[in-house]
Amino acid sequence: MNYRNQTRATLVLIGWMILGCAAAALPEQSRLQWRMKLRDLSAPLVKQVPQIQWPSNVEQFLVSSEPQPDKPSNQVAAVDVSAAETISRLERKLIALQTALQADENTLPAEASERLFRPRLVAARRLSGEMEEQWRSGKWLDAGENRQVQERDWVLKSEESLIDLGADYEIRPDDLVLAGRVIVGQIEQVGRWSSSFREVTDAEFRCPVAVMKLDGEQWRNVGIGSLHGNGADLCDLKYVENTVPVAAGDYIVLHDPESNWDQPLVLGQVTTATVKVNSPFWEIQVEPTARLDTVRDVFVLSEEISPARIATVDSIDEPGTEQARSRR
Repeated sequence: MNYRNQTRATLVLIGWMILGCAAAALPEQSRLQWRMKLRDLSAPLVKQVPQIQWPSNVEQFLVSSEPQPDKPSNQVAAVDVSAAETISRLERKLIALQTALQADENTLPAEASERLFRPRLVAARRLSGEMEEQWRSGKWLDAGENRQVQERDWVLKSEESLIDLGADYEIRPDDLVLAGRVIVGQIEQVGRWSSSFREVTDAEFRCPVAVMKLDGEQWRNVGIGSLHGNGADLCDLKYVENTVPVAAGDYIVLHDPESNWDQPLVLGQVTTATVKVNSPFWEIQVEPTARLDTVRDVFVLSEEISPARIATVDSIDEPGTEQARSRR
């Protein structure tokens, strides 16, 4: 390069440096506009640059150019088989874990145990008509007076409905009376062979309940409260917080925290639900599902100690058993 060309190149370089410094001193918006103009001016030139065409065997050339140690074919096959087995084993473990999570299985090694208390259902029959009149009047018991076969007066004189079970079947006060899966009342007084029960609408009836919605075939619990009879055709549901989504048509069922029943025991349905100003609870009225005028066969629901647990204690206390000897 001669002196003249070198001087020209130096001047061009200095000019570009001056332009660069001037561009750096411009505001951000101005720099952006200049950049876009330069991009538009250079676009036709860039399109004219021919693209580099790589040969089709360049990848093979690059791979073959890298030094690789030689491995026996049988060793490579063994590595492939081992990797496939490892992948298959991991996939099986992953599927097993996913199945366990979906089924919510308890993988802890726990010994199965019997509950101490369990629900007890006893079939009974509601006394009505002439049979109830004769029972209350004592005509059925006159022949047994010499054998002290007499019912207690407070049961016979009760104004509540009667069933044909009493202390002889270990019926207790406040046991629930069911007709199918519908709760129709609650045991009031227990006699020797019969008991009186108060209906759901009785002013003394009390029962812990839950408010449930039926979504298709699934029951959904939305709140709990206490069902009170008021002596009229409807019942009052109390102590349900006003944040619970209660609506007319919701079902009122027995509160079952132990999940003893696969299906809920129904008491009625919500007819009205309102909230007064500054009240933390709903004011709810419930229409009972039970219709006693058509009910004859009923069940008495109570709780009992599991016979299996009692048998276990008896076997431990028997003399001569291994458990009894170990206790000594």
